[in-house]
Amino acid sequence: MSRSKGERPGPSIRTVLGLVVAMALAITLSAMITLWHSPAGGSTVSPMPRSTVSRLTSFALRLARSSGDPRPDSVLVVRTTHARALRVATPGDTVPANGRKLVYLVVMRGDFTASFASPPSGRRLPTGTYLDVTIDPATFKVLDLGLNHHAPVIPLSNFGQVTRLV
Repeated sequence: MSRSKGERPGPSIRTVLGLVVAMALAITLSAMITLWHSPAGGSTVSPMPRSTVSRLTSFALRLARSSGDPRPDSVLVVRTTHARALRVATPGDTVPANGRKLVYLVVMRGDFTASFASPPSGRRLPTGTYLDVTIDPATFKVLDLGLNHHAPVIPLSNFGQVTRLV
């Protein structure tokens, strides 16, 4: 094809290939950043096994009963890191060295009394509407517990797949 006198030649093959490679790298980097900042920390989240759901439900309802509400309005659970769970369960708490350890974060809504608390003499036991608990998946022991009058500031869905227990 002939060019007219004032027309410039188009980009070379080398330039086009360079642009294609740069765009591919940018897309890959963007995907990696998105996965790194995703709710599950870049890991794939599979549905919680029925046996785990059953065990967590029994555990949560026993805890709710012992905290003054045998029938909480709702009980939600998400699997996340200990550090992320502490942002909800006990905001401002120190993140342990093993903050990347996976835990179950259970958030219950109801009318709770902190029967486990030791208030100063003459003071009432703390009460709250939200009982937030982190549980070790291996031992099912409570790691952290928080009692609040307000819903978690951070939606649980930000941490991963949320399962409704009640």
